[in-house]
Amino acid sequence: MSKLQNISFQNHTLITALYDDKPYVAMRPICEAIGLAWNGQYERIKRDEVLSSSVRVIRTVAEDGRKREMSFLPIEYLNGWLFGIDANRVKPEIKEKLIQYKRECYQALNDYWNKGAAINPRKTLTPEMQRHIQELVTGIKLRKGIHWSTTYSKIKTVFQVGSYKDIRIEDYPALCEFLGGKPIKGEWAPRKKQSLELAGKRMLLFYDENGMEHRKEISRDKFVMSVDAFIEEIGLPNCGIYVEPEKLFRLQRKISKKLEAAYSHQRQRASTPHLR
Repeated sequence: MSKLQNISFQNHTLITALYDDKPYVAMRPICEAIGLAWNGQYERIKRDEVLSSSVRVIRTVAEDGRKREMSFLPIEYLNGWLFGIDANRVKPEIKEKLIQYKRECYQALNDYWNKGAAINPRKTLTPEMQRHIQELVTGIKLRKGIHWSTTYSKIKTVFQVGSYKDIRIEDYPALCEFLGGKPIKGEWAPRKKQSLELAGKRMLLFYDENGMEHRKEISRDKFVMSVDAFIEEIGLPNCGIYVEPEKLFRLQRKISKKLEAAYSHQRQRASTPHLR
């Protein structure tokens, strides 16, 4: 007797079975999920002495309610079969999927039967994050003239992935920083730990032209505002900003010197003949 159990992996349903107290996995659904031709892979299994002697034909019930017999291999032999497929000899459109299965499928199925749950070793970028990365790459193309393919190639090399879509969600902030941007806000972001070092301090948070975050401590007697806002605020009768008279005189003198220097520079430019 065999106990069947469906396991969701990479948005596909894989069929496993407990046969003689040993976990097995149906091979045809895996082939179909990757994009491999089942007939060719079945012939390859039959040609292998170890795999052919380990195949078990188990009766299953399909979604349409009909009973079908399927070929199963012990889960422990799954990687032996997967790594026997040369990723460089398959169609380009299924190469990345094959590599994902080589990396993760055995571990997920093994975890299910030994730990009670299939553990996804890495949650990859969400569609929203992928669009954000595409925007950052486009920004690099517009600002620096670096072609998209060059940037994506660098991403794959640095993060050791077949595609930027395979990057783990916890590496998303590092990817954004690599591209000179900042992450979008969302529930994915880990909660920041409280910092006793910053407790009670006033910090100015700002971003530079590359989207990099910077912080600067501001003492409590300082204000952050534009020049126009300061001029307007300081001229009000009930000004909320208190400035000592001595400092106002110092400000007046500096402004006068600034105006005098600017006026002198303009007169000098006006009197200098222009070459034609």
